[in-house]
Amino acid sequence: MKRPSLFLLLAVFAALIGSEAHAQTIFSDNFAGENGGVSQLNYTNFTNFSVVYGSVDLLHTGDGSGVNCGSSSACVDLGGSTDIGGTLLSNPFNFSANQLVTLTVDVSGNQTSAVAALDDDLGIGFTTLGVSQINFASVTGFGVVPNSPSFPQDPNGDGFGFTSDNTIPFDQNFQEYSITFSAAQSGIGQAYIYTDSGDSTGPILNDATLTVSAAPEPSSWLLMIAGCGGVGLMLRRSKKTESAHFDVPLSV
Repeated sequence: MKRPSLFLLLAVFAALIGSEAHAQTIFSDNFAGENGGVSQLNYTNFTNFSVVYGSVDLLHTGDGSGVNCGSSSACVDLGGSTDIGGTLLSNPFNFSANQLVTLTVDVSGNQTSAVAALDDDLGIGFTTLGVSQINFASVTGFGVVPNSPSFPQDPNGDGFGFTSDNTIPFDQNFQEYSITFSAAQSGIGQAYIYTDSGDSTGPILNDATLTVSAAPEPSSWLLMIAGCGGVGLMLRRSKKTESAHFDVPLSV
């Protein structure tokens, strides 16, 4: 009997993983469609966000600001022009019990202020409307593992998230950061992005994506693990023939 190819096993394994993710994109925003493609200081009319504290600027590459928006034609200076760092709060979204909710952002340094003391912080997280028991949360990209069972609170004190400690150098290229959580009950949430920058330049945001997905059932995990084992076995047999994503539990 002909043995299935390694490629086929890998394809089946990938399909199993993909079918279990059931990811739904709530929004994926690169800000290119904002304000008719025109830059504006202290911009507030975002499609997917409200500015709930401080100010932010809508910028475009080549508009004279000196900022390069990278892979997008538009981006957001989270520092704003009022010397008060801005907080973006997303429109409300629904999530179900045990779903994985993930906010992913692409952020660079402020690109204009070459003073180490003015390197900026970045905060990302969630607020939930009503009581939600948060069973799980994790962050990626910051290079720092929170040493507490609970993340620092957002500026308004009614959410959970993670804030870097002045670790966004002015000349840092765009880098991906994310935060994921799962709750015991269904609910309504909002994602936030902010900086405490105290001058007119802050971290530059050029993409924000929010997704919700179902966590794999235990039986599916076992099936995927078995798939890994099958792939490994095929690799070992083939060789013989030729030679003869920091998790932090939260308690709320």
